[in-house]
Amino acid sequence: MPTTDDSTTLISPRSITMDRRKLWVVGVAFVLLAGVVALLAVNRSHLLYQSLSENVHLRARNAAQSAALQVSASLDKPFNDLYYISNALLPAGAQPSSTTLEQIQIIRVLNPSVIAIQILNALGDRVLWTTSMGSASPMEPQADFTPLPGHPHRLIGQPRYDHRAHTWVVPLVYMAHKMSGSSTLSISSLVDLASLKPLTVSRDFALRVFGAHNVPIAFFRQGATPSQGAILPARATSAENQVPVAVPGYPWTVEAHWSSAMVEQLWWRQEKAFLPLVIGTILGILVFGVSMVLMLMREMRLHDRQRLLTSQATHDFLTLLPNREGLRRIFNQALARSDRQERLLAVGFLDLDAFKLVNDRYGHAAGDDLLKEMASRLQGAVRRTDTVARLGGDEFVLLLEGLRGVDQLDQVLARLQTAMAQPFLIQGKEISLQASLGLTIYPFDGAADADLLLRHADQAMYAAKARPERGREGWVQLYHQDLGTITMGDEMLRQDFLQALVAGEVTLRYQPLVALTTGRVAGLEALARWRRNDREVSPDQFLPSLGVRERQALGHFVLQTGLRQLAQWRRIGLDIFLSVNVTPEELDSTGFADTVFDILAAQPYIFPESLVLEVLEIGEILEQEVALGHLQRLRSAGVKIALDDVGSAYASLLRLKNLPIDEIKIDQGFVRELLNKPQDLIFVESLTRAMLESGVWARYNWLE
Repeated sequence: MPTTDDSTTLISPRSITMDRRKLWVVGVAFVLLAGVVALLAVNRSHLLYQSLSENVHLRARNAAQSAALQVSASLDKPFNDLYYISNALLPAGAQPSSTTLEQIQIIRVLNPSVIAIQILNALGDRVLWTTSMGSASPMEPQADFTPLPGHPHRLIGQPRYDHRAHTWVVPLVYMAHKMSGSSTLSISSLVDLASLKPLTVSRDFALRVFGAHNVPIAFFRQGATPSQGAILPARATSAENQVPVAVPGYPWTVEAHWSSAMVEQLWWRQEKAFLPLVIGTILGILVFGVSMVLMLMREMRLHDRQRLLTSQATHDFLTLLPNREGLRRIFNQALARSDRQERLLAVGFLDLDAFKLVNDRYGHAAGDDLLKEMASRLQGAVRRTDTVARLGGDEFVLLLEGLRGVDQLDQVLARLQTAMAQPFLIQGKEISLQASLGLTIYPFDGAADADLLLRHADQAMYAAKARPERGREGWVQLYHQDLGTITMGDEMLRQDFLQALVAGEVTLRYQPLVALTTGRVAGLEALARWRRNDREVSPDQFLPSLGVRERQALGHFVLQTGLRQLAQWRRIGLDIFLSVNVTPEELDSTGFADTVFDILAAQPYIFPESLVLEVLEIGEILEQEVALGHLQRLRSAGVKIALDDVGSAYASLLRLKNLPIDEIKIDQGFVRELLNKPQDLIFVESLTRAMLESGVWARYNWLE
């Protein structure tokens, strides 16, 4: 526990560190949560981009495949026309007939893509040449022709650019054999690639047509005139944005390509609708996290303030030790732990001797420094599981928990003695102080209440302080139940008294009780006398020094001896009663009424009505349930109950009327001084009249 006088130190640094760590954990948790949301959003965005890119790639492939099929169909039609022409020419022989010419005209009208048709015989001589380009000379096909797979009669030449027609042309050749000979009829056609302009082109893609050996032929884009010049636009995209598809049945390729910006535009079109939600979620998490941290900080400040107020209410401001309220809370927990662990709990009450002299000589500031040093030494001497508290002034309380035996207690006491023996440095001077320590041990004490245990330790402390000789072990006093009533030499006196009872040195004297109405002796009061050291000692000299056990033994002796003597007097014809004093300790014992009944039963000549029990009017004993129960049982059996020394303690007559008593015995201090203090007569008369009206007899005590 800290030893500074700053009130803020009442809050444990460990708790402050834990609070800061909690704030840090909460803040990091929300930042991580926002980071996770951001990562999920980035991952989703990346997956969306990949999905869109794959979708675009798939659409581009579909577009290229569709275009390739259209190109293949566009090339198949001229070949079909050539096949038709060959069928028309072959039966007619080597020279074309009028029918052939008519068919050619029809073909040119129906197929504008066929820009030139020539017919060669088997010897290679041109039989017919026709063109729609207005050229005066025939357009010779290239020498390198490639046969088409699956069509042995079809050959396709290498495309070339015709500068006269400003177009790409491709020669098509159909080889047919005459039916009547071995000569071969070759029919060729030049196809204008511009005829491919009805090609279906997606608005998202551009198409390129490549011939054999990857020679570019045409470029198509929706909404633009197909490019068929000698120099086509260069590829503006990377290989990742191109999809080549082979033209079915031909050594050509159709390539679809697109710009990277298209995928980015598609991605942004979808992402911009989701991005505000992501940003809002991340900002919401961060704002909520900041709000939580601020709320926790506010709650922690409130808790710190509450802990500070609680600590100030439960701790001593000077020494920072638990005060009376703090001790009460710790005390109850310590008792519960002692019961649960079945260990001993030592309660110590420590008081500094002559501390007032320090304040008077050196000042209160020096006294405060000494108290703080004392608190530090006490804490250093006890164990970590023990508690040191300050009740105020120079009074300290020690709770020594978990003791397995007295040996452990002796070890702690030895350390305390060593700590106390060291001199204190006050204003540059060394002074030595002594302390008195009272101890009680739970559960040996018998009390289960924290306040009662503390009172017992307090009583033991005063007993230690009252010792005339203070040796090394004399500063500690262990509590026992009779400690609160004994004086110096009481231990020896109690032992002597018990021996005196056995030896018969304690006897009874009987004081006559005279009835004022008749003047005759109506009864006797038994009074104990102890013959000690050749002189007779009255009860007022030894009774305060007796313990509970000795008092109970004395009460039993007086009652038993007195009733035995009363029985003898009864047998010789004396009709008197016996009055016996009863101590509060006897009334508070559980078997008192049964003991009285047993003694009466042992004397057959004695009736309960012949016995009067005088109860001393002290404290609150007559209001306790056990004592009232005894008195009611005895009174119901016929035993008379008298209240002794009335007027010495009670202040209310109404209180007397509610007690189960038969008579009162007015204190002799009032009766003896009636002649000197006539005003007391008013009190005695009023008291007597009130008791008589309620059925209670009054007895005046002149002698004792």
